[in-house]
Amino acid sequence: MYATFSTIIVGPGMWSFMSKGTDQMYAAIKNLKGFREAKFFGNNDTGKYNSLVIWDSKTDADAAQAALKGKTEQALASVLKAPVLREAYEIYEPKP
Repeated sequence: MYATFSTIIVGPGMWSFMSKGTDQMYAAIKNLKGFREAKFFGNNDTGKYNSLVIWDSKTDADAAQAALKGKTEQALASVLKAPVLREAYEIYEPKP
């Protein structure tokens, strides 16, 4: 499995705005090939928001990133305080 982790900084007090955007983002990714699950979290006081999305494979994660490229930045252009940071990680599941 593979994970993508994104950080978005928009400034304090944007929870409601970001929640609506998150609902739209989830709708866009949940049916993409290899999607497993997504968690979204943030800090309303600092305006820093994150997403963690789990994919079946690196290929699926890369394809999703390519399909969504620029859409986040475009949707948040008026409120972004910094470039969106995207990171990718291979997932290791410990053996019992």
